[in-house]
Amino acid sequence: MATNRKTKAAPATSNVTSLIKPTPEQRRDIYSLLMDVYNIDKGCYKGAETDESVAATLDITRWGWVTEVREMNFGPDGNEAEFVALAEIQSWILKADKEITEFKAHLKEMETSREGAQKLMAQVQNLIGKKKGS
Repeated sequence: MATNRKTKAAPATSNVTSLIKPTPEQRRDIYSLLMDVYNIDKGCYKGAETDESVAATLDITRWGWVTEVREMNFGPDGNEAEFVALAEIQSWILKADKEITEFKAHLKEMETSREGAQKLMAQVQNLIGKKKGS
């Protein structure tokens, strides 16, 4: 006769993976690579490096381990490539602002020229009208 026992459900995958910790050797490897790819003075990764790229280099599937070691020993996330991109965007904005200012100046010149042409046209029409009436 079979017994009717309730079985415990397996823990959720996220709970299991959050319990998995890197080995001391993996932590040393992460720290060692971070020493090469993280700019402590600037407080960011060099170039386009990220937590994910460090994990991939070390063949670690849990890049959260890199995040943990980086946050504990080095500093915030981010990389120089992001700062370069932001600087380029700021440069584009300044260039666009300059071009808009120049465009507005050209529009003002065009409006002044148009007004002058209208006055000249009115004078010419006035002269033509006077000659026809003579």
